[in-house]
Amino acid sequence: MGRNLNFSHQGYAVQSERLISDPEQVNVGWLDEVLKRSGALGVGRVQGFDLACSESVNASIARIRVEYESGSVGTKPRSLFLKICKNEASFLKDPEVHYYARQYADLEDHPVPTCYDTGSSVAGYHILMDDLSATH
Repeated sequence: MGRNLNFSHQGYAVQSERLISDPEQVNVGWLDEVLKRSGALGVGRVQGFDLACSESVNASIARIRVEYESGSVGTKPRSLFLKICKNEASFLKDPEVHYYARQYADLEDHPVPTCYDTGSSVAGYHILMDDLSATH
């Protein structure tokens, strides 16, 4: 059973009930649920997405380009970054999840990407946040 880190969206990510342990588990329903729960999508739905995956030493990385139905309302992030770490990287889990999910969340113009979702268990963890690769 994973730790339960339930934060309101005032810049805080909400921990999922579901751990994403492989980029293949990402689907329209999960993205729609996460973005609505985080407050990034108020009205409307995720229509589709493109997924580009890569591997690093400690993680699977997925860059997600999100498409929304016409008329959708919210901040509607278009480009997301999903980091998935398996148990081998558990030494990173709590510090990294807390860093992105809440360390700077109360600061205006905080210096880290917006975090939309986290999930963790004994099997590993995931972090879904803004993808800043186009500008950084």
